[in-house]
Amino acid sequence: MRNLLLSTVTLVAVPVASFASSNFFADNLTTPIELKSISQLNKAYKTAGVCFLTDSDCHPVGGFSFSSNSDGTNETFDLDTIAQCLNEGFSKLNCNSVQEAEGVCPYNSAYGRGCKCSPGLISCSAGQVGVGESCDGKYASCKCDPNLKACSSKEVGQGASCGGRYESCVCKSEYQYTSSNCTYPRSVSGDECSGKYTNCVCPTGVSSTPYGCEEYYPAPCSSVCKIAYPDNCHKRTDNTSTYGCMKYWDDCKSKCETPYKDNCRNHTAVTCQYGCASYFADCQSKCEKCKTDN
Repeated sequence: MRNLLLSTVTLVAVPVASFASSNFFADNLTTPIELKSISQLNKAYKTAGVCFLTDSDCHPVGGFSFSSNSDGTNETFDLDTIAQCLNEGFSKLNCNSVQEAEGVCPYNSAYGRGCKCSPGLISCSAGQVGVGESCDGKYASCKCDPNLKACSSKEVGQGASCGGRYESCVCKSEYQYTSSNCTYPRSVSGDECSGKYTNCVCPTGVSSTPYGCEEYYPAPCSSVCKIAYPDNCHKRTDNTSTYGCMKYWDDCKSKCETPYKDNCRNHTAVTCQYGCASYFADCQSKCEKCKTDN
């Protein structure tokens, strides 16, 4: 019976000598005992501590410590708030900047049942990150994710966005041609974005005038001349002759337009007094031998 329950009753200290009087209990215990909760004890002022008469000294009980006056009477007590909070199941709180205490110990606000999120916290949307500490994934404020990218005028943003910046950037749809989908004889051209181009065009080709095209590019560029005729020989007939060519075509110097009909150009006719005895075999208009007499 050494542990006196102090959490429910406030007692008044009485000098030991008073118990000698046979009328003590009759005189004093007829007064109603005032009950107080332990939560009010920290507000008490100079309330007497109580110990059994057999105790040689008062020791801390249930979180209380007692002090005695010089005359040996108990006069005041001090509440050990930490011990009392721990005794009642509270624990030391370590709430962060966006939390507040929940179930605070009435003796010491540093102790309680736990921490809960402060009101007014917000969830950051995609493309944002929280500022400072969090509670259950919520923050006091949000800002744009610094890892977001700023897209160029040739690109469009994709994914999460914030403040005009995006999770990723891709080239606009007009940038669609690469060497893999623009093959020979065509080639990529136009504006470029990350190795993609706006156009896929056929070669410029060569002019086929005035003699036409000798070779065209394959489809889809079959209308573009790859090799033009250098002259018009493909349309000219070579009028060959045993005696050579008198005149070549103006638009085809390798083919004869007018051949020599004989070899007279290579023979010199003789002058005969009595007439011509024989003519050149390849030039019947020139005399080869004269008659010797008439």
